Amino acid sequence: VMISLNEVICHGIPETRPLEDGDLVNIDVTLYLNGFHADTARTWMCGNGDKEGLRLVSATKEALDAAVAVCCAGVPMKAIGDAVSEVAERQ
Repeated sequence: VMISLNEVICHGIPETRPLEDGDLVNIDVTLYLNGFHADTARTWMCGNGDKEGLRLVSATKEALDAAVAVCCAGVPMKAIGDAVSEVAERQ
């Protein structure tokens, strides 16, 4: 488990400072089990955030949901990227 704050995209070096109101908090979880690899990350706003931070959190969640929605057997990997790209370009 890695926790990154604010402008650190992922895999940040842990800090000792307390979280502050408005911080963007990214939690990245990676699992290796029986030869399989899984990785996921999610970003939250600590307390009350500014308009830009809230928009970022909302857009990334929408992009994740769009990517998951296209996943099924036989769908090309490119479809996942296309789903994310569509949300990102609109936002």
